[in-house]
Amino acid sequence: MKAVKKKISIFLMTLMLASTFSANVTKADVIESKNIFAYEEIMPYAAVCPRCGGRITSSTVWGSWISSDTVTCTHGHAWGTDLKQYRTGIKTTKCLNCNAGNTANVKETRTICHGYDN
Repeated sequence: MKAVKKKISIFLMTLMLASTFSANVTKADVIESKNIFAYEEIMPYAAVCPRCGGRITSSTVWGSWISSDTVTCTHGHAWGTDLKQYRTGIKTTKCLNCNAGNTANVKETRTICHGYDN
């Protein structure tokens, strides 16, 4: 039985060793695969200005959080309530090249869990 296991192991190791030499990878294959991944991972960091093609940056100045409501806990706790809050802000966008831009009022909401189990 041991002799059969040893022969099978030697056969499998020889097969694995032979398969490593049968895969030919060329430099062109590597470059092509790198380019495919490079294009898939491109992330824009700034918007483009429609007037001049420059980069548009944005920033938001937020106000304080304001409590607006309390509701029964939505997170599955037996007791307590959730606190609904909102805050408003001013979002400013501006082109770094031609200084064109605008401002907009924005709103953000959140729910703070105050629920608990006994």
